[in-house]
Amino acid sequence: MSVRDAVLWSTLIRDPWLIPFVDLTFPPWTEISKLAPMLVASTLGLIGEVFLEEERQLTRLYYALLRLLAAGFWSSKTIAARLYGAGLLSSPSPGLVTGVLSKLEAMGLVEKIALWRTRGARFYYRHRSPLTSILLWLDEKFELEGYISDEIIDALHSRLAFETQFFLGELLAKARGLRRGYAILPGGRGDVDIVLLDRRGRAIEGFEVKIGTISKFEIRRAVERIRSLGIPRVGVISLVEEPLLLPGVDEFLGPNELLKEAEKLRRKERFKQD
Repeated sequence: MSVRDAVLWSTLIRDPWLIPFVDLTFPPWTEISKLAPMLVASTLGLIGEVFLEEERQLTRLYYALLRLLAAGFWSSKTIAARLYGAGLLSSPSPGLVTGVLSKLEAMGLVEKIALWRTRGARFYYRHRSPLTSILLWLDEKFELEGYISDEIIDALHSRLAFETQFFLGELLAKARGLRRGYAILPGGRGDVDIVLLDRRGRAIEGFEVKIGTISKFEIRRAVERIRSLGIPRVGVISLVEEPLLLPGVDEFLGPNELLKEAEKLRRKERFKQD
């Protein structure tokens, strides 16, 4: 398959239980939307097995928190307020939520990503599994019985693009021996899809990620956003376009360059195993 399709499918089939149910020759958003009711039920069952030994009240808390993460709530402060309002926490203290998130992280369900110069937060909390995040989001946002509308397919396409940026950030960070970060600009001015950090937490490079084509205007805006946060190098990733030499861009990774990064990581992992 093309590099684009390989990356998009790889984002999802890191959960290998999905593989027997899907046809990889079709776009992932159409396959997932078609199978969504069954896949959601399977995901809820798998999560339930993880929580089997927990008390009922804790299980309700965990489920609610995972659904909030899937809905896009990532700040411990915001999550605490929501859970307190639902009667699942004794107080709206972010510290209570941080403790629960740490437990879910230890279970392998949640991950935290360092935030670079983002007001009011040090970490971005999200699902460890992109597939779980997408399926819980679908279950919460749409009616999944019967006909799957074009609206659901389009929304799934956009959500998969969002999850893919984190997948690629992890790939680059591991291949280059760096840490994966993320940045959210104030006032709704956007984000920086990938921030690569050194071991001391200093930003090395910021990337704009596009699963399709990217315009020169989008690249100029990305350069402005990334530079505004004091990130010294600007990178652009496109899953379909070959590298473009444009002002302000230090590195452009097209499909072939992404394959080289994946090969680099594979060699590193094999060396560790040997």
